[in-house]
Amino acid sequence: MSTEAAVGRTGCLEEEDQYEACDPSSHHIGKTKASLLMRPIAHCGDFGAKSIALQSITREQDVQTDPYSPQYICTPGPQPKELAIAHLSWSRGLPATSREIRAIQELQLQRRLDEVLPPPTDEFCLAIRTSLMERQEVLKWAQRERDIRGASSSRGSCPASACHKNEDQERGSSSKAAEDLKGTLAT
Repeated sequence: MSTEAAVGRTGCLEEEDQYEACDPSSHHIGKTKASLLMRPIAHCGDFGAKSIALQSITREQDVQTDPYSPQYICTPGPQPKELAIAHLSWSRGLPATSREIRAIQELQLQRRLDEVLPPPTDEFCLAIRTSLMERQEVLKWAQRERDIRGASSSRGSCPASACHKNEDQERGSSSKAAEDLKGTLAT
């Protein structure tokens, strides 16, 4: 049996062969193979057996790690667009849902607006820049308010509907119990 093939789940099979290769003396008689395996190899002699760690074929969910996200190094100059979404990682925004996609689109819109804004060199350009920035700020606040209303309406409707369902179930079960009690008393 080769050394590579001798490695098993419970240890090194070569060690088992060593135990079997020992002189069958009187102290081995009546003992099971498992109890012989518990003896140290030193009693049989050193045959150069090595214990090798194995990775199991099945994957344990608890020991799995997040997919690798490499670090980045920025060169001097304009920042790449991808760094705007660098905070997203596996299990924190990825895989992207509709909310993350909308946030990415808003970041792209903000970048385009920043590119289009005139520089604040004179009074006219400063007024245009200020009005565009104010409009963008108003749009952001309106979107935030819509998000908050949507979250509160979905959060508010769930407990109310659950309470109504529970009350209906309780009424149904109590009325059924009352009818059963009336039926038993009538007989």
